[in-house]
Amino acid sequence: MAGRYWDSLCYINHHYKAVFPLQSYNFLKQTVTDEADREIANKAVFFRASQNDLALVMTEIKKFNK
Repeated sequence: MAGRYWDSLCYINHHYKAVFPLQSYNFLKQTVTDEADREIANKAVFFRASQNDLALVMTEIKKFNK
């Protein structure tokens, strides 16, 4: 449909679930939870554990942005 777009991206693995807003003004409002849906206080732990997967996701998502 014309005018429709994604406003967030969700990444899920065995240990974490993360939601990333795709608007630049909301990007810092990321949420990261564990497998029991408890918010992760130290997001750096998630980013270190998931950095390779997230890099691949960001590369692949560019294919939808043409």
